[in-house]
Amino acid sequence: MNKAYRNRPLTHWQRLFNKLISQTRWVVERTFGSIKKWFGGDKARYMGLDKTHTQHILQAIAYNLNEPRDNCVQFPQIERIKD
Repeated sequence: MNKAYRNRPLTHWQRLFNKLISQTRWVVERTFGSIKKWFGGDKARYMGLDKTHTQHILQAIAYNLNEPRDNCVQFPQIERIKD
């Protein structure tokens, strides 16, 4: 991100670049913030790089399973047959 300084405002292209970066950045930061809040992503539970990496992968999988999707296939409800 570009920053404006005193007596040096941002050019049109720098403002456009900042806008494009921010549109992607908020999605990524929201995702990591949710992982941190819901699954304790700010703490390593295990010692060692491999175990910590596995923990982060599992947290990402849990986040993806927890995130509601609008484009999922909706299956019709099937009524139970009473005997």
